Amino acid sequence: ASLIAFYILGMGTFVLLRHYQFQTQTWDMGIFDQTFWNTIHGRVMQNSLEEIPNHLGIHMSPFLFLLVPGYALFPSPYYLLIVQLLALALGAVPLYFLTRRLLGSERWALVFAAAYLLYPPLHWVNWFDFHEIAFFVPLLLAGVYYAETRRWLPAWLFLLLAASTKEDAILATAAVGLWFFLQPSSSDEHGVFWTPKRKHGLVLTVALLAYFLFAVKLIMPAFGGGLLRLDRYAELGRTPSEIARTIATHPLTTAAIAFTPEKLNYLFWLLLPVAFLPFAAPRALILLAPGIAENLLTTFASQFSGM
Repeated sequence: ASLIAFYILGMGTFVLLRHYQFQTQTWDMGIFDQTFWNTIHGRVMQNSLEEIPNHLGIHMSPFLFLLVPGYALFPSPYYLLIVQLLALALGAVPLYFLTRRLLGSERWALVFAAAYLLYPPLHWVNWFDFHEIAFFVPLLLAGVYYAETRRWLPAWLFLLLAASTKEDAILATAAVGLWFFLQPSSSDEHGVFWTPKRKHGLVLTVALLAYFLFAVKLIMPAFGGGLLRLDRYAELGRTPSEIARTIATHPLTTAAIAFTPEKLNYLFWLLLPVAFLPFAAPRALILLAPGIAENLLTTFASQFSGM
């Protein structure tokens, strides 16, 4: 609790002063503030800043509706910055309990919670305006914790909420289901292939992949949009099928795009603060694959600049 309180006090002061000194930006702070303002005045998820009038055509983020009542009570950019700050800070709570369960040590649980709060990329998410994807972090951690404790109802609730933050979060959450499916049986389930975790993992993966297709093929186009950021992957193709085909049939071309010096530098600084520990559990790299691939395969420098 003390670590979280110090983080909220320190980072909160910095974030709020940044906005007070006019250092936040129209893209994306202004976009979200206007979108919320319009929503509470009857123009649901609309703004005049993005390529199309409705934000849901740009990003599939139904989670934002859960933040609307709070914005109605406190209609200010400060509300968005504060609620994002609290969400990211509270991500240390499920991580603490998850670590304590897996390692059986309260001391190591505190170490990992502190490391989470000190992780530089987390600071950047908090510092750089407001983004819906920030809420993915604590929701996913909570979902994984409840799955590890076999409390499947809250696990599904938090994992589905995590997937609702953005369209790419759907794929990242599906990777969690795949990770569940590929985990070996525990000692009390020896010899049983279809363990509860594998069953839930398979259903979660299939359900989220179906939701992703439904979202990008039907819901987002219904609002006049779709996967509008595919131009950032133009070197691989113009459509999702072309991109997938290039990745599958031209591995050298894909590698040349993904492993430039700038992107290797991005990976180095992303993993250095956690001492490259993800490589100690190769199966867990599945969890990183969607996000890492999204950033390595693009030509949009902001996704791999580390800033």
